[in-house]
Amino acid sequence: MRLCEKNKQKIYYATYVGKVPILDGSSNKTGSYTLSYSDPIELWINIAPANGILYGSMFGINANYSKVMVTETMDLSLASDSILWIDVAPTIAEDGSTTTKHDAMLGAPPAKSLNNVSYAVRYVSVS
Repeated sequence: MRLCEKNKQKIYYATYVGKVPILDGSSNKTGSYTLSYSDPIELWINIAPANGILYGSMFGINANYSKVMVTETMDLSLASDSILWIDVAPTIAEDGSTTTKHDAMLGAPPAKSLNNVSYAVRYVSVS
């Protein structure tokens, strides 16, 4: 069974690329790093509130998540360290990058079945 198109909503996600060293004024490494992510990618996906026995036990009893995303696309590059823009749309520059802060992350590894994949989403506050 496929997901109804009318139940999908547009979000954006970015995948983790790696750590980038922070440089001081003389271009020397400071020993600190910042995380680097890909440019935001548009995705149409079903997002359901995480209330109910099915959702409550899908990712474990103590899982920290607010919503569940479900898609029939089995080969998405979403991983546990991906970031999401769900309730806020990123302003995307001409080069594809954004400075808009994300509002969510994945809260657990994907739960795959034969026909769809479920993702636990947790909201975050980014400064």
